[in-house]
Amino acid sequence: FPVTIDKNGLNDTWQIENISSYPDNKVLLFDQWNNLVFEETNYSNDWAGRNKRGELLPPGTYFYQISFTSSTKIFRGFITLLLTE
Repeated sequence: FPVTIDKNGLNDTWQIENISSYPDNKVLLFDQWNNLVFEETNYSNDWAGRNKRGELLPPGTYFYQISFTSSTKIFRGFITLLLTE
């Protein structure tokens, strides 16, 4: 999943298909050193490359984990953040 923070209206936020159908979700993002950089319960497809303090993250690959309180299944994968002008 590439996220490009260039404000052109394409891929400016991380869109997870059908996530709104599962309001008990929890989304975590980790950097390459396994530091938690973003966490949101009831994710609303609004992550735009910023950490928990609102600071823009550096370009790179981030590891995500999506879980649900109603399930033991955990979804994991990678997302690439690209910063373009």
